[in-house]
Amino acid sequence: MDERCKSFNFNDCSKLCELNLATRREHPDNFNTTQGSVYFDADEDGYRSCKMLLHARYHSSGIYTIYPEGFGNGGLRVYCDMETDGGGWIVFQRRQDASVDFYRNWAEYQSGFGDLSGEFWLGNDNLVTVTSDDSRGPWELRVDLEDWVGYTAWAKYSDFQISPGEYNLNIGQYDASSTAGDSLGYQTDPKWIHRGRPFTTKDRDNDAARHNCAQQLVLRSQRGIQVIETIAKRIINGLELFHIISIIICQGATLSVSGFETSYTEKHTFYAAENRALKEFGYMTKLVRSRVICGRECSMDERCKSFNFNDCNKMCELNLATRREHPEDFNATQGSVYFDADEDTPLYSLTDSSFNRYRSCKMLLDAGYRSSGIYTIYPEGFGNCGLRVYCDMETDGGGWIVFQRRQDGSVDFYRNWAEYQSGFGDLSGEFWLGNDNLVTLTSDDSRGTWELRVDLEDWENNTAWAKYADFQISPGEYNLNIGQYDASSTAGDSLGYQIPARAHQDHRGQPFTTKDRDNDAANHNNCAQMHTGAWWFKGCFFSHLNGQYYPDENTGSNKGVQWFAWHLHYSLKACSMKMREIGP
Repeated sequence: MDERCKSFNFNDCSKLCELNLATRREHPDNFNTTQGSVYFDADEDGYRSCKMLLHARYHSSGIYTIYPEGFGNGGLRVYCDMETDGGGWIVFQRRQDASVDFYRNWAEYQSGFGDLSGEFWLGNDNLVTVTSDDSRGPWELRVDLEDWVGYTAWAKYSDFQISPGEYNLNIGQYDASSTAGDSLGYQTDPKWIHRGRPFTTKDRDNDAARHNCAQQLVLRSQRGIQVIETIAKRIINGLELFHIISIIICQGATLSVSGFETSYTEKHTFYAAENRALKEFGYMTKLVRSRVICGRECSMDERCKSFNFNDCNKMCELNLATRREHPEDFNATQGSVYFDADEDTPLYSLTDSSFNRYRSCKMLLDAGYRSSGIYTIYPEGFGNCGLRVYCDMETDGGGWIVFQRRQDGSVDFYRNWAEYQSGFGDLSGEFWLGNDNLVTLTSDDSRGTWELRVDLEDWENNTAWAKYADFQISPGEYNLNIGQYDASSTAGDSLGYQIPARAHQDHRGQPFTTKDRDNDAANHNNCAQMHTGAWWFKGCFFSHLNGQYYPDENTGSNKGVQWFAWHLHYSLKACSMKMREIGP
C-alpha cells in the first residue's frame, strides 16, 4: 500500500514490521544474518535448502523456512544444522530425551510430528518431496549417534532418497571414514538389510518378517508383570558391543532395573511412595517417558540415591540423598512418586483422597483461593493428573476458567486442527486451552450449566464484555452451543447475532474450522484461510477472536482480532474467553 516500500523485515518474536526503501539485491552488503527475522521482497529466488541458506551466510543452526520444489509459496519449516561436518544439513529426525512418543501410526509418520526445536520426525511425505528435487544434485544422508557414556559416532551415505508410496529407503555408498559402522546397508545377513526396504509402522506392516517388526519388542505381558526388553547395538572402531537392558515393572510398589554389558552385571531394585517427593536434594532433572526410564537414569549414576518422578509432567529428578537421611524434606506432593532402595518406603504412600481435588476455578474460589493464576483442577474425565488452567479470580465475582487469551501477538493462532484440538501457548500469556478439553469440561454438568464471558480491550484502553448462558462445546466438530445473551453486556452480541441480513455471520451452533479442516458454510472458500485464524465460522463471521494479531487497530479491515458488535472492522488490542459453572 506504500509505493515507497521495496521490501520489509518482520520479526516473528517481537512482531515488529520494518518497511525498507531498498532490496537485498540492490545492497547485498547490508543484507545481514538476523535470527528470528524474516526478510521479504518480490524476488522469487528463495532458498531451497539449508545448504543454500549456509552459502547465503546463515551460519547459526536453528529453524528456517526453505522453498524446495513442490512446497509452493508456504515453503517447509525445517531445522538446519549449520555446524556439523561443514553445515547445511536438513535435520529430519532427532531423539534426545524421550519427550516425544515415536511409536506412531502410518498417518503420523506420513505427515510428521514433534517439535523442531526438540524431538521430531519431519514427515515421510516431506522426505519424498524434498529428495525428489535433484535439480541441484543428489542428496547425502548423515546419522549422528551418542551413547549413554557420552561417546559419539556418525555414519554417512551417498544418493539418499525416499520413494513415494511405501516410502522405500534408497541409499548409495557407505562412507568408509564413518565411525558408527554401516547399520543401514550392512549385507552380511540379508534379513538385516534396510537398503531398499519400505517403511513399516504399527498399523501398516510392509516388512518381510512373519510378524510386524514395528510392533515387536515394544511390550509383552507375563502373569501381570510388564517386561520391556531393549537391545542396543554399538559399533565402535570395528568392534561390536551389545548393551542389553531389561526393565521390570511389577504391579506392586517395586521397580527393578537390571543391566548387562559384556562383563558388567548389576541389578537395582527401587521401592515407591506414591504422592511423595524428596525436596532440596535434586541435582539433575530431565523429561523422560516413564518411571522406568527415570529409574534407569538413577541406576547408571553412582551419585543417585533416590529419585522423584511426576506421572503428569513426566519430570524425572535424581537426588543425592534419601527420605531416611532427611525425613524433614520428604513432602506430600500430589502426582509425584518417590523411589529409593528402602523396602519400607511404600509404607509412606499417600492416597489421592488425602488431597483436596477441586473440580473447577469456582470451587477453588469458594475454598478461599482468591488470587488469579495457574491451578490444577480435577473435573470429571481428566483422571489423576487433572488439568492445568488459568483461573480468573477477580473479574465479575471470580471463579472463571480462562480458555483463550490474546494480548501481545506472542503466540501464532493460525494453527491446524490438531493444534486447536490439543491446545497451545502459555497459560501465563497467550494460549488456547484445547477443543478436546472444552468438550470434556462442558460435558460435566453435575454442578449445573456453564456460562461464557468474553472480555475485550481496544487500543484506547477501553474495555467491554459479553456474557452468554448455557455454554457447551460438542464433540466431533466442536460446535459452539450458547444460550441467552446477557442484555447488560457492554460489547454487544457478536456470537449469536440473528439479524436476517447477517444470518450468514451467526456463530451459534456452528462447527469449528481451521486452515486444514473446512467446516464452514462459505461457498468455495475456507474462512480460516481467508481470515488467517480459526473459529466457529458460518460464512464467514461477526466475530473472530483467533484472527491474526496486529500491533494497531488495522482500521477498515476485517483482518485481525474482531468483535463487530463493539468495533466494526477494528482489530482489538486484547481479549479473553472464560467459562464458569452456574449451580443447579
